[in-house]
Amino acid sequence: MYKRLDFIKSYLPLILILCLAGFLRMYQTELEFFGGDDAYISIKALQIARYGEHHFLGPPSSLGLVHSPLSVYLYALPYFFTPEPVGAQIFTAAINTLSVAILYFITIRYFGFRAAVVASLLYAVHPHMVFASRVINNAQIGAPFVLMFVFTGLLGYYDNKGWARILHLPLLSLAGQCHPHTFALLPLSLCVFIHSILSYPKERRIIVMQTILSGIIFILLFVPWIIGVYEFSQYVNILERVQNMPSTGEIQDNQLFGGLGQIIQTIYHMERVPDNWLKPFQALITIVGSIWMAYNSFVRRRLLPGFTIVLSFALVPIVTWIIQAHWVIDYWWPSLPGLFVIQGALLGGVTKNVTSLTNRSIGFIEFLLNNIYYRTLAIGMVALISISQIIQYIQSNYPPPPVSLNELVDSMDLAVNRALSLDKDLMIILSEGHGGLPWAFLREYAYFKYDIEGYLVEFDQPLPLLTDGAVLVGDGKNDSRASLFSEGEFVYGNSMIALLPESDKFETNAQSILPWNFANNVNVLGFYIPSTQNQVTQGETWTIFMIMETRGPVTSSSKVYVHLVDRQGVKYAQLDQRGLNINQISSTQRYASQFELSVSNELPDEGNLYLNFGMYDDNGNVPLVADNGSTIDEVSRIQIRGLDESISIGPEGLQLLRLDVSSQIMQGVPLILSANWYTNKVLDFIPKLRWHIYDTNDDEVYIEDMDIFSNPLYEVWPKSVFVEEQYELRIPTDLESGNYIMDLDVFDSHQGKYNTIYSTDFNVLERERIFVLSDDVVQIQGVFGNKIEMLGYNLYSNEDSSEVQMYWRPIDYIDIDYKYFVHVRHNGEIIAQIDSMPQEWTYPTSWWSPGEIVLETVKLDISADLINDTSLSVGFYNPSDGERLTVTDLSDQLLQSDWIVLPQLNE
Repeated sequence: MYKRLDFIKSYLPLILILCLAGFLRMYQTELEFFGGDDAYISIKALQIARYGEHHFLGPPSSLGLVHSPLSVYLYALPYFFTPEPVGAQIFTAAINTLSVAILYFITIRYFGFRAAVVASLLYAVHPHMVFASRVINNAQIGAPFVLMFVFTGLLGYYDNKGWARILHLPLLSLAGQCHPHTFALLPLSLCVFIHSILSYPKERRIIVMQTILSGIIFILLFVPWIIGVYEFSQYVNILERVQNMPSTGEIQDNQLFGGLGQIIQTIYHMERVPDNWLKPFQALITIVGSIWMAYNSFVRRRLLPGFTIVLSFALVPIVTWIIQAHWVIDYWWPSLPGLFVIQGALLGGVTKNVTSLTNRSIGFIEFLLNNIYYRTLAIGMVALISISQIIQYIQSNYPPPPVSLNELVDSMDLAVNRALSLDKDLMIILSEGHGGLPWAFLREYAYFKYDIEGYLVEFDQPLPLLTDGAVLVGDGKNDSRASLFSEGEFVYGNSMIALLPESDKFETNAQSILPWNFANNVNVLGFYIPSTQNQVTQGETWTIFMIMETRGPVTSSSKVYVHLVDRQGVKYAQLDQRGLNINQISSTQRYASQFELSVSNELPDEGNLYLNFGMYDDNGNVPLVADNGSTIDEVSRIQIRGLDESISIGPEGLQLLRLDVSSQIMQGVPLILSANWYTNKVLDFIPKLRWHIYDTNDDEVYIEDMDIFSNPLYEVWPKSVFVEEQYELRIPTDLESGNYIMDLDVFDSHQGKYNTIYSTDFNVLERERIFVLSDDVVQIQGVFGNKIEMLGYNLYSNEDSSEVQMYWRPIDYIDIDYKYFVHVRHNGEIIAQIDSMPQEWTYPTSWWSPGEIVLETVKLDISADLINDTSLSVGFYNPSDGERLTVTDLSDQLLQSDWIVLPQLNE
């Protein structure tokens, strides 16, 4: 009967406090913040629970490393039963409600019943401990392991329980794998171990053996994490990351007594505890209680449980400060329950174990703790703190921004239902960095709950263009995708839903005649510029979409880039984005890569503008290729702006925006023209051009027809496409010097005739030419390819070098730029050679005038003595294919070689 009453007396308060703690932690958990850490753990836990995957690493650490996988395996338990993330939050809340019970058992055993009730009650209602104990985070599930680590330390090394000693260090291993900062509690184990060795000398051997066994288990529990870190190290320099890990040591140094100042400040400024008149009292109680417990331990020379509790919450910030590691309060969170044990001991009074713990008579503080007036005051203080914190919980406007879990889930539920009702695909748009992870998790949530597999698009990833469009959902404050959500609606919190138009709505309006084919099986069709972004404006963001299409499995993961430049190549904006991943989707899929270009304030108001773009991977630039696979170039260019007014209007809406013509050229030089064309409608034919040149007497001296495009593959000219072309008019090389008129005609398919759309004039300058061979030339007869006649040569030599002057004469106009070669042979072997265009590349053969004599001088580093013992041969060849011109005599008889030997050199 009495035992039953004692049991009810001891544990009925615990049951009531656990009910309160569980209610506060589990009530409206979905209103708690759900961020990147929550999502990362949830994604991995879902993969374990639903896909049967295994992981050796947990979430990334702020220290630059990666956490243990323990947390993701623990969270796999709730996700095994439901994909709802609120289940994982309730799991965290349940784990931390269990911590309240563990704290109660520790306190009642070592500090008495009233202390246990007060400690567990204050722990149960404290706002920070309530709100933080229901988020999905690795640190937030560490509290029960820390408390059990402390409990087994006291049981094993203070109360001499062998089984507790064996469990002690493995519990620290589990606690530290929840968050590595908890390993700072290891000195606590050393303290209780030393105490046990000193207190139980007869059992030292068994204590040491059990501690060694505990240490072995401690290490074995690290094996999965060690495997993961080893695999991680194959891709990341861990030593470098450890050396460069962030530190908040300077901040702690600036506070009173470094780590001690951090403790005091954190005790006072506990997160989510609003400022009121009770806040300093609760902080003062903790500080006074800590000093009292530490004093008792050192002055009375026994390692009391009180000192162990003080170490359990003080070691983490102190060790962190000593090693100058990164620090935030969340790293301390698993050790914070010790604060409430101290508060409970001071406010509840130590009655049961005061004399037994100290082994001395009761001192002043102990007397005060058991004084009736103090108890009454303490009970009132506990009641005030508890009631005020419960009221603050009820009236709180938490969670903090940007969005709560229920807002995220409700937004995804709405997006899924809208996609199903409209019979469209679902597309989840991620924001940059950690903020995108919650939406990545919600995609998995939608898959398991609704069996709908949505597209997941990261912030810099190309957007799949779907035939029927899609329902978009994501963070409404995602600036990188603002244009996609511009017509959308905010639904819950900052979440937005919008409709992605059908793929044909992304029709390219800045393009070329043909797409650009890259070697990785990706074609760029052009750019889609939204109607609101037609004008590029100085100092503003310009949104455009690169439209790509795969023509097979993508062979390399690449990045795409866009540069906004003018005609001179001056850059006014640039951006690199992620391209398509290797082996992505099918050959018929189209994608839109969004570019938010920050335009320079130096952008000119008028003139041509271009988009230079391309792709690159780990091996460098991805080349452009022709249909046969041959490389064309590495950089593509598309014109997006020309002159505001055209200089001429042709048939079918064809506009000539610019035609650059040299005002004067030298005789023999072809007339080079650069034209900029534009059409405001689709042309289903390729216009023909006709060029006329007239002298001052209006006599036509040149006429040539050609296609407007140099590429014969062009069959259709799309609307709003700029085209830049260069034309080469090989006017007669013997055209007399003087002024000439050039007319440009364009064929009108409707009228069936050419119409002149532009005229300009230019001047031909006289070139100094030779038509008579001097008498001192050693004459030699021979003709190269029935095109170039060899007339003769001269040879001049000295002690160091030789010079050969050769005289050629074109028989007619030459339409190919041939190269000549000179081979010097000695004893049948070539000892010197020259390959070049005539007159050091300044006078190619296509510029020669029929009948003129062309002098070519060749210098050889061969002395006069040696030159007379050599043979010198001369010939011509086509550099495009290497084919040499055959040699004939003046009677057109073919000679046996394709070169001419200068005979006098053999004498």
